Amino acid sequence: MNATLLCLALLGSPGDNAKAIVFVQSMQTPSGGFVTTRQPGLDQKLSLRTTRTALRALRLLGGKPADRDAVIRFLHGCYDANRGGFAARPGLPPDPISTSVGLMILGELKLPNDRYVDRGMSFMNETTEDFGQIRMVASSLDELHRTVPNVTKWLELIDKARNPDGSFGSGSDAARWTALYVVAEMRLGGEVDRSKILNILRAGQHEDGGFGNQADDRSDLESCYRVVRLFRRLDAQPDRVDDLRAFIDQCENEDGGFGRTPEENSSLHGTYYATILRHWLNGGK
Repeated sequence: MNATLLCLALLGSPGDNAKAIVFVQSMQTPSGGFVTTRQPGLDQKLSLRTTRTALRALRLLGGKPADRDAVIRFLHGCYDANRGGFAARPGLPPDPISTSVGLMILGELKLPNDRYVDRGMSFMNETTEDFGQIRMVASSLDELHRTVPNVTKWLELIDKARNPDGSFGSGSDAARWTALYVVAEMRLGGEVDRSKILNILRAGQHEDGGFGNQADDRSDLESCYRVVRLFRRLDAQPDRVDDLRAFIDQCENEDGGFGRTPEENSSLHGTYYATILRHWLNGGK
């Protein structure tokens, strides 16, 4: 079975995913970029990062953006040729997170990237400072099989945040923060204690099968996404997978999209989290 057929077998046929595909496509704006929601009163700012989320969700669902050419124009409009980085959207200054995302979109769309990668790597090496930036930059380094000189410094920063037991964060937030830090560490080439990390992740599973954060003891799809992503990198699965599947199902809405929690309206990110979680729980990488 080729990769495309395998993906469809794991997720369901394009017909099964039709409502979710239409929902994600509806988040595309005339500019070509995507927003995470169309709900009045909520943040509807489009960004390169949200656009990459949409493109990946559509690929996993077996769909395509309604206007691929507009996506490409939006991507090119975010590029700063003088500095070699990408901005969150046209008119803003380039930043390391958007540069990482821009490089990954080039790969997602199978566009030539020779003129972008080296300069983008240099820009990210020079401008990346905090962990929020490090973890996003690590994603493109891993995807493109590249490294930069400051990786050693970034790994040291991660190590300083580690608790004595090998976890990150505290309390009910430990599984989520451990997943965030350890995924970044692995993407940057660091070594981890697989058995210890799996125990930390499994201890964070909630009664409903999901994972959450300290601010709210309820589960949410974003936290589930962070944790299960690390399970898959460690070639493992959470305990009580059926309960986790049931929690994901509870987040689905009539419009074909998913909220981050069963109580929330649909958003692009919620739909992406649900889609890739189902992919991973079915054995996908």
